[in-house]
Amino acid sequence: MSAYVDTSLRFKTLSDVPQAKYGRVTNGNVRFAGVRPPNEGQLGVQEMLANAMVLDAPFMASHLNSNMDWEYTIPMINDAREKRGAKVWGEVYPYAAGSTIASADMLTEAGMAQMGITYSDVANLDGTRWDKAMYEDVCKNDPGRAIVIYNNPPEAIAKWLTQPGVVVVSDGMAIQDEKLNYYPWDSPYEGKSVHPRSAGTRAKVLRMVREEKIMPLMEAISKMSYLHAKYFDELGGIPHFKTKGRMQEGMDADIVVFNPDKVTDNSSYEPGKGALPSTGIPYVLVNGVVVVKDSVVQKVFPGKPIRFPVMEKGRLDQISTEPRTFDPNQS
Repeated sequence: MSAYVDTSLRFKTLSDVPQAKYGRVTNGNVRFAGVRPPNEGQLGVQEMLANAMVLDAPFMASHLNSNMDWEYTIPMINDAREKRGAKVWGEVYPYAAGSTIASADMLTEAGMAQMGITYSDVANLDGTRWDKAMYEDVCKNDPGRAIVIYNNPPEAIAKWLTQPGVVVVSDGMAIQDEKLNYYPWDSPYEGKSVHPRSAGTRAKVLRMVREEKIMPLMEAISKMSYLHAKYFDELGGIPHFKTKGRMQEGMDADIVVFNPDKVTDNSSYEPGKGALPSTGIPYVLVNGVVVVKDSVVQKVFPGKPIRFPVMEKGRLDQISTEPRTFDPNQS
């Protein structure tokens, strides 16, 4: 799926594009994934990055690990930000497999070839691996089915997590039953089949720090807290994040209390175990209110949405789509 800024729209000037004119952050899946030319993951990131730099617009490149080519795209994004002043950054998550729906363009036969995978590298949430017959059946009869793609080597996880400048996210997917209905928020965690990143991302990073010594603990915490706030404030132009991401007087008191010697992710790819909660995190506070107490989620909702100011005139109402006269001397 393409998520790049379509500059074919006839804006009066580049500054009329909403992302640039109003400083709105865009985060997007790029439209290519894989490691093989001509449509490798690097090309998709370059496309998004070029638009962001031309428009001077904030942009976060989504889950660079699952797009693949991260060895090239992470340094490229860091260089654009640190040496060229671009408002761009990237994120990763700590799993070798990704997840999407069966109709995703990357799962066409050509798309799988770009990623260097085949049918058996794709699995249903019940663990069943695909073959050509299942591929054809699912794509025809159940294109919205959630699946897991094993497209990266597990030994590479620590390498992309420790790259400078990237932040850690979960890319979690909402959990649905067999009829594609969403579960209530207080539904039991057991018996749910979903990619384990929805429940285990942060605890897995902390466990890897403890067991594999992949990076200093404070660096890992920064990638999951302070660095997010810094980018959204300084690059994304969202001032609310000045009071987030660090332990300091006057901050918003969103606090996670964990035991670094015990924190562990328990979710897995196994059927029914995708949403198992992490352990070793006894307390969580949001806006100064305890929402997890003695490892039990409380029925309180103290979080507040972050919203941009209401505008007198809608952004899309200010866009001109009329063809413009070509001026060979235009800047």
